[in-house]
Amino acid sequence: MSQFASTAPFNARAAALFLLSCALLYLTGCGYTMRGKVVEGDVTYVAIVDTDDPRLEGRGVGGVNIMLETDPDRINREQVGRTVSQQDGSFSMDIDAFGAGLLQYDVGITAHRRGFETAQNIFRLPSSGRRILIMISPGAGDESWRRQESPFEQYERFR
Repeated sequence: MSQFASTAPFNARAAALFLLSCALLYLTGCGYTMRGKVVEGDVTYVAIVDTDDPRLEGRGVGGVNIMLETDPDRINREQVGRTVSQQDGSFSMDIDAFGAGLLQYDVGITAHRRGFETAQNIFRLPSSGRRILIMISPGAGDESWRRQESPFEQYERFR
């Protein structure tokens, strides 16, 4: 019996485990970054747009706090990203969710800055080839986005 015959199954198993480990590392280790821009406008809304959308060239608003949650309409929602827009209004947010960019996630985004209306929307996490356009209009803003529901309020809402 040859020396290689006894180690061949072990080598095949080791190679398979190595490839599986690499695949899992790829799925969890490679982060997804969501990019977009906050611009000033006459109305407040959030939209998913192509990278060449002309509205992305609008006057940017810096210092906007942007927060992203998965499953925003559920009791088990989780904050997976937070950032502040740059001076030109652009932002990029690393998403801390398993498989983000590969799996489909329903997410809720909230963008707030003093002196502007708060923008909120729920959508499917877009592919990396798309951008998030957040248009905000000047106004008093709404501070209700800061208030967290108590566990009892969540229970009442979801029962």
